[in-house]
Amino acid sequence: MATTNFTDNSTVIQASWLNEVDSLVYDVFGGLSDAGVDGKILVSDGSKYVEESGATARASLGAAARGANSDITSITGLTTDLTVAQGGTGASTFTDGAVLLGSGTGAITALDVTAKGSLLVGDGTTDPVALAVGTNDHILTADSSTTSGTKWAAVPSGARSVTGGNIFITESAAASSDIAGDGQIWVDDAVPNTLMFTNDAGADQTVHTTTTLPASQYQQVAGTVVATTSGTTKDFTSIPAGVKEITLMLDGMSANGTSDYLLQIGDSGGIEASGYACVANNKFDGTTPSATSGFVISVDVAAATLSHGFVTIKLLDASTFTWVAAGNIHQTGQALTSMAGAKSLSAELTQVRLTSVSPDTFDAGKINIHYSF
Repeated sequence: MATTNFTDNSTVIQASWLNEVDSLVYDVFGGLSDAGVDGKILVSDGSKYVEESGATARASLGAAARGANSDITSITGLTTDLTVAQGGTGASTFTDGAVLLGSGTGAITALDVTAKGSLLVGDGTTDPVALAVGTNDHILTADSSTTSGTKWAAVPSGARSVTGGNIFITESAAASSDIAGDGQIWVDDAVPNTLMFTNDAGADQTVHTTTTLPASQYQQVAGTVVATTSGTTKDFTSIPAGVKEITLMLDGMSANGTSDYLLQIGDSGGIEASGYACVANNKFDGTTPSATSGFVISVDVAAATLSHGFVTIKLLDASTFTWVAAGNIHQTGQALTSMAGAKSLSAELTQVRLTSVSPDTFDAGKINIHYSF
């Protein structure tokens, strides 16, 4: 069997090579050792070779740990930047405060958005862009013709913003087109202008508050008392838009004839004297006259007979301007007259009139109206 000499500090050591030489471990400086231990590494300590575990050998060699790289504090000696595929950025430096933009496998780039008021805006295809700050009091709007799809623009003339805690809304003649599920708050251009709410059915409503409002804005509004001591007609005009109920009240009213009294209604085109469907009933003698020229509010009137009571009309259908009426009038020395009826106007109601069939001349009493929205 062949032998080989190993020199140890001038001492000649002979060892026989066995067929399984991987079980023989030797130490040139310290002599032969026992059979090698699985997982150990031969590492020089400066005077001899020693067997060390993997972790101890890494420390002796100054090598980085595998797996977590918490013990890697620096990488030196690189001649080029690490690419994105290598776990790097593809760049050596970036602008301070810039936004980093990915480019697939290409190098990461920096977009400078450090200017005061700059906004990062996508353009739909390539890298985002920096939109510079706009002019004071301008607003950001969409504009498909620009690179970013947005731009700064002045506030439209029909809009207002909050200024010093106050909200300014430009007045208009009417609400905008209805949108299902949405309501509108707007300012009517009446004099003085009025805060309004319009629901998604297109119904306008005045916004009421607990503060003092013009008389036309109250829920219940009383008209001006009118004496019925002369003339053949008594009109209440300029009834505001949005009124839904009107009550005519009589106190000691009389005329010099025997014609039945009529309540007539009208719009901006004038009082309408046809198209009524009405019937009245005299509780004393059972007389039940009907009329088409107005709402009959008394039956079998005697000259100088005083009438007391009220008749109320209510808006049934705003789309057809249809009103319904009902009331009771007592005549001194006579019975109670009850009445009911209906009438559709050509437009929104603006006026009501008290008259008589002949017509007769009024000679006593007074009347007034109340209306509500």
